[in-house]
Amino acid sequence: NPNGMEDILKVYFHKQVPNVSVNDKATLVDILSCILYNTKNFRYGPIPAPEAQSKVRQVIRGYISDQRPIPILVPWGSIKADFSPSLDIAELSAISTLVGLNNQIKRYYEPGLDIAIRIEDLSGFRLFSMEPMLPQIIANSKAYSQDLVKLINIMGDDFITPRLESL
Repeated sequence: NPNGMEDILKVYFHKQVPNVSVNDKATLVDILSCILYNTKNFRYGPIPAPEAQSKVRQVIRGYISDQRPIPILVPWGSIKADFSPSLDIAELSAISTLVGLNNQIKRYYEPGLDIAIRIEDLSGFRLFSMEPMLPQIIANSKAYSQDLVKLINIMGDDFITPRLESL
């Protein structure tokens, strides 16, 4: 049943973005910071030091005061670890997580996020220059990057922009 699979995927992706409990006395900057730092679903490692958090909060405060979407830059490699060109559930899940993050932000701040995904479609070639199958890796990297742009454009609404190094 195709609808059954669709329902399973919706539940799976919905659970990927844990809700943040918000203190009633919290400011909008507090709420948005809490959502962005959330859990390790969104970040690698521990919550940043207070000094780094202060800088992020300044950025959030500036964009809120202008009623503009909060900018986020996401670096992204140009190929899978096994050098295959195929997108899979990992890319789908990552983009879905960003969509969920934006939805949570928009519950409190309507302009939401402005996410740029920087796809390293050129610098990756230097990283792989010692590999014996470099021409195939380059071709796969180009295919992967192009397919990733398509996926982002399909899933990212108007708030996620793919940015290839080559452009």
